[in-house]
Amino acid sequence: MQLHPVIRLRLSLGFIQYALNLLWEVDRGKKSPLSPAAIEIIYTAYFHPLYMGDVAEMLGITRSTATDHINYLEREGYVRREPDGNDKRKIRVFVTEKAEEWVLSIEERLFGYLEKCLSSMTEEEQEQFALLSARFTGVSDDRTFDEAVRGMKKSREDFSVPLLERRDGRLLRLEEMADERYHTFDDEDTKKGDEIMFKKRVPETDEGIQDKFTVEIYDQMQRNLRDAGHLPSEDYIKTGIDSGEVLEIGPGPGYTGLVIAGKTEKK
Repeated sequence: MQLHPVIRLRLSLGFIQYALNLLWEVDRGKKSPLSPAAIEIIYTAYFHPLYMGDVAEMLGITRSTATDHINYLEREGYVRREPDGNDKRKIRVFVTEKAEEWVLSIEERLFGYLEKCLSSMTEEEQEQFALLSARFTGVSDDRTFDEAVRGMKKSREDFSVPLLERRDGRLLRLEEMADERYHTFDDEDTKKGDEIMFKKRVPETDEGIQDKFTVEIYDQMQRNLRDAGHLPSEDYIKTGIDSGEVLEIGPGPGYTGLVIAGKTEKK
């Protein structure tokens, strides 16, 4: 049975979110001093003129809350406020060099991730993927990123499908609701055949990354992290594990364990 496009996209987006967490080092417990609102302010001020009066409307918050965000960013050295050269009544928000370095460090990793993943495609596939992604997100030459973001914020309440349902006092699991909504059968014989050939899915064994395409991309990403020295292998070795037998649960491609095995004694 072929997966519905929504299911395939959900898996891919889930993987991308996981990959971004790796790039931001969130998976290692690293805490960012910047909230999503602060990040939006920095990126906006980095690429476009930003005035104090725009911040509240941009984020959909009160003016006092917007001022709190700017005050925090200014205290931390990410932005500075200056009167506009043409109209002294307007206060312009500028990013500092600290913020510029932060943006560039993030973009270095993002561009590297995109280049590496795109390298597995032909030039024609890359162009087609970019065009389809633009159509999917609504960001194109005719509609700027900012316009697309504003449109999404206005319609955020529309982004919902009914997945919360109880039957016989039990809250149905996500995969059950997704199966009912997105999985279709050609005919009753196909449905009956599937029921006979396959046992009922056990939820506890249906976790992880199992889609072939996603697995290949994940493997490639883990190799990149290994080659760049970003796997936590050294951290494990520093704890005192230098020999003996180790059981690695959920190893994925297994690169972390292989690196550890290559740098420790075998007994």
